[in-house]
Amino acid sequence: GQDGYEDLSVEQEMHSCFRKAAVNLREIIKIPGVWDLFVKCYVDLLEFYGDHNEARQVLNEYAYNSKFPANPNAHVYLYQFLKRHGESKKSLVSALKILHDIVPSHELMIDFNTMLQKSKKRKKRRLGLEVIFAALDYAGWKENVKAWSCLARQVKQIVISEKHLDWIKQEWNSRKDWWPAFHFSRYLAKRNWQENESLSYEKALVAGILLGKDCKYFKYVSHQGCKAQVKRFRILKKFVNKHNPVYLRISG
Repeated sequence: GQDGYEDLSVEQEMHSCFRKAAVNLREIIKIPGVWDLFVKCYVDLLEFYGDHNEARQVLNEYAYNSKFPANPNAHVYLYQFLKRHGESKKSLVSALKILHDIVPSHELMIDFNTMLQKSKKRKKRRLGLEVIFAALDYAGWKENVKAWSCLARQVKQIVISEKHLDWIKQEWNSRKDWWPAFHFSRYLAKRNWQENESLSYEKALVAGILLGKDCKYFKYVSHQGCKAQVKRFRILKKFVNKHNPVYLRISG
C-alpha cells in the first residue's frame, strides 16, 4: 500500500543519511584531537545499528591512541559503553584506572572505589583506599556522603581485622598536616551535624580512627549523637574508644 511504500522510502532515506554521516564522522575522528561530540554521535549511530564491535574499536582508539591528547571524557565514554554491554570487571577497572590518573576527583571514582573494595586481590583493595582518599582531597567532595561512607567502611574493615594498618598510615602521613583543618574542625562538626546527620556519622568514624578519641570533630558529633539518643552514635563512640590504640599506631 501507499503507507507501506512511504515508510520504506523514509527508512531507506534514513539508512542513506546514516551511511553518509558515518563516513564523515569516521574521517573526522581519525585526526588527533578532542572530538567528544563527534565520537558520541558516531558511537550512538553504530550502537543503534547494532555494530558494537566497531563502536568498541572507535572508543578504544579515542581513549588509548597516544597521538590523541589526554582526555578524561574518552575514558568516561569507554567505561559507560563497556558497562552498558556487560563487559568484564577487569575492563571496567582498566578504563577507570586511567581516568583516576587523569582526574582523581571525577565523580566516577565512587564506582571505581566500590569495584576495587569488592576485589579479592589485595593490590586492588589497596588502590581503592588510595582512590577514595585522593577524591576527598578536593573541596567538591567535602560533603559527599557516599565518599565518606566508602572511606569509613574500608577503614573500619582494616581496623577490625588489624591487617594493612600500614595502608592507612601511608595515606594519612601526607594529609595529617592539613586534613584536620580541612575536614575535621569543630566548626565543620557543628555544621555537618545540623545539616546532614549521616554525613557527620561517617566523618566522625574516620576522624576518630585517624585522629583518636580526643579529635574535636569526633567528640562533638559523638556527644550530639548520644545526647539525641541515636543508637548508632553510641555504638560509634564505643568502637572508636575501643580501637584508640590504632590511632597511636597510625600517628606514630
